[in-house]
Amino acid sequence: MNARVFAALIMTLLAGCKREAPVRTIVAKFKEAECVPVSIETNTGPPTRTWDSMLTRRNGSPLHISGAQMRGRPISLEYFPDGPEVAAAHPGDYIYPVDVRFARTDEQLYVLASGFSLIAKEPQTWIFEFDVGTQQQTARERVNLAELPSPCLGVATY
Repeated sequence: MNARVFAALIMTLLAGCKREAPVRTIVAKFKEAECVPVSIETNTGPPTRTWDSMLTRRNGSPLHISGAQMRGRPISLEYFPDGPEVAAAHPGDYIYPVDVRFARTDEQLYVLASGFSLIAKEPQTWIFEFDVGTQQQTARERVNLAELPSPCLGVATY
């Protein structure tokens, strides 16, 4: 078999191979998502990041996102007009929400939480992924600080 025929055969075989789409990490999905507006509350003590926003889902229905960078406070979603209120991410004691982002195309909410784990006795940073359509948390992953973008607004300590 001459070299040209062999090269053509290889090219034909390679062109027919199905290539799988690369797997997007939770950090990559978090980076691509839109920032949910955040406010800095100073009335209750040290500056605290708070979320209180209405977003519109693909089907046109409104979705209320609320929460605060405080101990024991989840990031919650309230489905309108008659839907439930659910906790999208409840990081636990001493791990606080820091950043909230929404991927409109996938209807996924991402919550970045950071703090000091009393059990592990070390700083930890997590990303929670919540599927708005199924109303369920779909992933939770401990992440590397070096991979994260700057927070959406204000100053946050990861």
